[in-house]
Amino acid sequence: MYVSPFLHTRMLSYEEYEVDASAIFKQDVGNLSNVRNLEDCLSRFSYTPSDRIERREICLIYEKVQRDMEREINHLAHTCAYDAAKELRARLTSLRREFDALQTTSVSTTHADQKGHFERAATVMKRNLNIEDKMLADHINDECARLIADQELFHRIQWENLEKAISRIPTPRVKYSKRCIELLRAEHELIRLSQYDDARKVRKMIERVLPQEEKLFYQAHEDALEDQRRKLRDAQKEDLVRLDEKLKGLKWTNLRKKEMKMKM
Repeated sequence: MYVSPFLHTRMLSYEEYEVDASAIFKQDVGNLSNVRNLEDCLSRFSYTPSDRIERREICLIYEKVQRDMEREINHLAHTCAYDAAKELRARLTSLRREFDALQTTSVSTTHADQKGHFERAATVMKRNLNIEDKMLADHINDECARLIADQELFHRIQWENLEKAISRIPTPRVKYSKRCIELLRAEHELIRLSQYDDARKVRKMIERVLPQEEKLFYQAHEDALEDQRRKLRDAQKEDLVRLDEKLKGLKWTNLRKKEMKMKM
């Protein structure tokens, strides 16, 4: 069970107030059967009704007054002084009410003091928690910024490595279709046979087919390179999603800890 250091200090102060009867009555206050009211009674012990008197002291003082008055009432009754005994009994009853009220006031004052100490302790604890939470929040923010920076650096390195690897890939030789190869062979054969008119016709066919095949081949090569970039781009997007979840988890955990501390 957690006990506030302020409460502990207050508990010690209450113990300091605790005294025994011998400590209260070191000085002889004489016979208390003739006290008139609460103020007169407390003055015999060097107190006033406005003083802070602990409950135990109040009880001990009243017990002293009651003993002396009961003794005097018995004496008066046995000597047939009934009116005096009746008046003293009424005074004792009145004193009892005044002491009860004083005791209630003392308890209320004690409770008010305790409440004040608790409120001050809570204020100090909240202030300390707010300072601690701010420091922890700053630490979490720094950690999040570091993770983001590390991720960005890692992604830049990945891109640099990929582009460097792509730059080292040589441009492949064009692989012509079977039909195009046959036309090239036919042209060569017609030239060998001196059939130039037919060779010219074949060349025209080749000039229509050859650029298109070269364009499609180089486009396929570029598409293959771009596919590597796309795969890396998709992988990095997944990295960012996982990083975002991790950062949210850190902040959420910190928020839950803060709420638990404040609740406690």
